[in-house]
Amino acid sequence: MHILPYEMEFAMNRLLWMGCFSYLLIGFAHVIVGSLMTDLLHHYDLTYKYGGTLVFAQFGGFLIGVLGTPLATKRLGIKNTLLLATVVLCAAEAVYGSLPAWPLMMAVAPAAGFGFGIVETVVGSVIIDVIQTRKAVAMSRLEVCFGLGALLMPLAAGGFIAAGIWQWAFVTLSALSLAVAVAWWRMPFHAVNQALREAKQQAAAAHPGPAAGSKQQSRASGRSRLIALLVLFFAVYVGLEMGLVNFLPSMLEESYGLTGTSALLGVTLFWLTMSIGRLFAGLLAERYTYARYLLVSCGGSFALALIFAASGQAALALVAVLLLGLAMSGIFSIALIFANAALPGSTERTTSTLIASGGVGGAVLPLLTGWSMDTFDTSATKWLLAALFAVMLLLFTVVSRLRGPAGSKS
Repeated sequence: MHILPYEMEFAMNRLLWMGCFSYLLIGFAHVIVGSLMTDLLHHYDLTYKYGGTLVFAQFGGFLIGVLGTPLATKRLGIKNTLLLATVVLCAAEAVYGSLPAWPLMMAVAPAAGFGFGIVETVVGSVIIDVIQTRKAVAMSRLEVCFGLGALLMPLAAGGFIAAGIWQWAFVTLSALSLAVAVAWWRMPFHAVNQALREAKQQAAAAHPGPAAGSKQQSRASGRSRLIALLVLFFAVYVGLEMGLVNFLPSMLEESYGLTGTSALLGVTLFWLTMSIGRLFAGLLAERYTYARYLLVSCGGSFALALIFAASGQAALALVAVLLLGLAMSGIFSIALIFANAALPGSTERTTSTLIASGGVGGAVLPLLTGWSMDTFDTSATKWLLAALFAVMLLLFTVVSRLRGPAGSKS
């Protein structure tokens, strides 16, 4: 079927809107368990150790979903894979909301992570593939919606808790998942599939396979080094983001004597400025190139982390946190586009690998942060985070140099 240009433009706009709604959904899904953790554990009369186990089980499902995305889309297609993921998420959240026996909660947790892991990877890779102009702007919109979900869910959960029906937050998320599944089911995909085919053909034409022999081995070796460095970069970045979000209130309380409400303000400011920054991240990255944007963002984040670590006053620390949200706001989405530009021809595999590595970092580095808080003190932990920001800056500096002149436009 021949698709006219205006029909293709309409289809791409519709795809982007659906991607935004889907990222809003997974923003909710990522943080709902944490938002309801206290009431959930009180209901089951369990300690925080069990809550951590539940989150880790959900992360395990997330990792399986992310890494299994290329195989799923190859076997089922893009649309059916999204339908499967959203329906699984819908069912898992419905089971959560029924408050079954704890072993069943643990059994369902990987299914919830599996669902939103696939949605995040599929939507991100499709947008990167089919949006031919202003990719960074498109990805930034997705990340804005994810950030709004992560920002709004604790507020919504607070309303359900205040009303004494906190478990209905899970049921509401289940209903939203079903609504997104129906929207994907009703969406015609012939234009998206054609755009994907054209994108793959253009990538194959622009980056033909290397000649055999030593030249091929050299390119393969350079590609492997680049992938390895990007995997480390994403693991460190997501780990830092999760470490800050989870331990920032405790750091503000112990370092500056802030009360619980005032300490929570730091996290709110961080998410708020991160969401605002994502509105402009794509525009800035398109104007100044992806590599320059990322170098400035990583360098600025490191400088602000140093200020936060060295600050002796609560006001200065909160300002540093506020600006840190702006500096970090576009790193994930722009780095994902940069990576796919640097490693053309394998968008799904590259995207799933990097999101998975971010997930691993998001699970491991908060454990390191918590260990540092217990073993040393808050001051040492802040300097540890600053050192990790330095590692992140160093990693991307090496990546940008390894990318070389070919990456000048990205």
